[in-house]
Amino acid sequence: MGTERFGGEMAGLERLRAGMEDWRARKRRGERIPAVIWRSAVEESKRHGTSCVCRILKLGYADLKRRAAAVEQAGRLEGRPAFKELSDAPLRMGMGCVVELAKPNGVRLRVSVPVQAGVDWSQLKAAFLEA
Repeated sequence: MGTERFGGEMAGLERLRAGMEDWRARKRRGERIPAVIWRSAVEESKRHGTSCVCRILKLGYADLKRRAAAVEQAGRLEGRPAFKELSDAPLRMGMGCVVELAKPNGVRLRVSVPVQAGVDWSQLKAAFLEA
């Protein structure tokens, strides 16, 4: 089964499938799937979906879903910016914007702002984080 079966967009998943088959052919009884394969499977599940990856790699859906959720949670905790500066392009095109702020404890503030409104985002952010 060559890479052409899946097409260009699925080539990474096909390579992972071939690697998984090689590992299965060489593994010893009771040996766990290597972390590098799980990491690759999680990455492919972001591109192609958990169900698709599980079916092609013959993995358990719940196992892959759990690992993907753990990676996502770790990414959130690694210090992604708490506040991101946005371009004013939508405002110049006559549209408003929606901004959502979130605290680590899960509290969220969502603000919908029309084009005409002038908002001091730094004050809004400070007030929200202090509350």
